[in-house]
Amino acid sequence: WTDPESSTNPIRFYAAGNADITPATDPDGDGLPWARENFLHRTSPTSADTDSDGMPDGWEVGRQLNPLDPVDAAQDADNDWVNNLQEFLDGTDPRDQLSHVARTFYVSASGSHTPPFITWATAAKDIQSAINVSDAGDIVLVTNGTYSTGSVTIGGVMNRIAVLKAITVKSVNGPDVTTIQGSSASRCAYLANNAVLSGFTLTGGRLLVANSEGGGAYAVGCMLTNCRIVSCRAALGGGVFGGTSIDCTIIGNTASDDGGGVYEAVLNNCVLTNNTAGLHGGGSYGGTLDDCELVGNFADSEGGGSYGGTLTGCELSMNSASNSGGGAYMATLSYCTVSNNVAAYDGGGAGLTVLDHCLVVGNLADGVGGGTLYATLDHCTISDNTALWWGGGSFFDTLNNCVIYNNTAYMSGGGVFGSDMANC
Repeated sequence: WTDPESSTNPIRFYAAGNADITPATDPDGDGLPWARENFLHRTSPTSADTDSDGMPDGWEVGRQLNPLDPVDAAQDADNDWVNNLQEFLDGTDPRDQLSHVARTFYVSASGSHTPPFITWATAAKDIQSAINVSDAGDIVLVTNGTYSTGSVTIGGVMNRIAVLKAITVKSVNGPDVTTIQGSSASRCAYLANNAVLSGFTLTGGRLLVANSEGGGAYAVGCMLTNCRIVSCRAALGGGVFGGTSIDCTIIGNTASDDGGGVYEAVLNNCVLTNNTAGLHGGGSYGGTLDDCELVGNFADSEGGGSYGGTLTGCELSMNSASNSGGGAYMATLSYCTVSNNVAAYDGGGAGLTVLDHCLVVGNLADGVGGGTLYATLDHCTISDNTALWWGGGSFFDTLNNCVIYNNTAYMSGGGVFGSDMANC
């Protein structure tokens, strides 16, 4: 495949070298016209892979690799831990560090800690090291153990791990056997940029400074799934600050201010129990909760179970508040059960709350409004609530299409005191 005229005639050579790729101009189908192969690249116009390294000549030339050197197949031009040949096989760009298929990096206490941690034998010994070599779309897979080393400072706050890219960090066998251990001055996990954390217990993260956020996890814009957040502390969101939590259990966390369990988060099918807030929202503060259980939480002001927020299909039970709203305060509840909550003053079940199709039963206020206080209720049932003063079931509420029975007040208004009722 030679054309003596084109080698001596610049116009002919230009035309041949820049011809459209057709079977006639590119007989070996490697993406290079035969004239370029002969006179520019010195590759074979009858072999698509002159150096037999598994990468076509045209693909190598287009990505500034050497089509005459088979060694570059095993090299990594963009330092993304994927060699050039694998990038060709994956259809990715060997010159773009962010261009690669999703990779899995491994973490194990028994690994050799040999970068890039792409096998169990070479696994990282700490989670952060594997996170550091990952890119968006990758997975960091963590086997059993308690991970208590590593520290990343974000905004002046230390974190055991910090996930600042859209990767998934997940355990092999779940939160029963895989733990991220915080410390008296370190949050367990900081998540950003759509990161996902799945299958861990986060415990012992304690931020003992004013305005601190999320002792267990700071997760704004990110997601936790199948996690257990236990015994963590912060000013706002003792367990979790922000983000979305799915199938999580949030136990025994403390907020010096608001949101003992969570603060301004989205929760689906979660359990919040035995969390404490120094001010508002023992279980949760704000946010959106669907199909969750809030049990045994405490607020030293209002909203033992929840302060604010929108709750649907939730159970609020055995929560308490030192002031008002043992179950909920200033919240919106739909299809919820509010039972056996206690307020030291008013609104044993709920105060200043909108309730739709809810069951309010067995709540207690040491003052007024054993069931509800200054609330709006539609299609609700209010029964077996108690107030030591007035309004055993309802105190100055707006009630529409409700059923009220078997409530007790020791002074006046066993069922209702001062409420507006329609079709009740």
